[in-house]
Amino acid sequence: MAGDNGKRNPHKGVAIVSSVLFSMIGSMFGGLLLGYWADGHLGTTPFLLIVGLLLGMTAGFYGAYQVIKPFLGDDDK
Repeated sequence: MAGDNGKRNPHKGVAIVSSVLFSMIGSMFGGLLLGYWADGHLGTTPFLLIVGLLLGMTAGFYGAYQVIKPFLGDDDK
């Protein structure tokens, strides 16, 4: 790239890893909170808590994939 002079910015890697971690942790925590709240109102403890965690994990992995997708080098652009 122009103006790069062959140097890499170490802060960019930290930002990417932080983005992936916050995406995953935030999604799982949000799913847990939503499941806990729903269990409290519907009395289905711990069913919806587990469902919320699984949905949060799915959303977290999808969000992490979206962050790292540009770095995977897909050939079918």
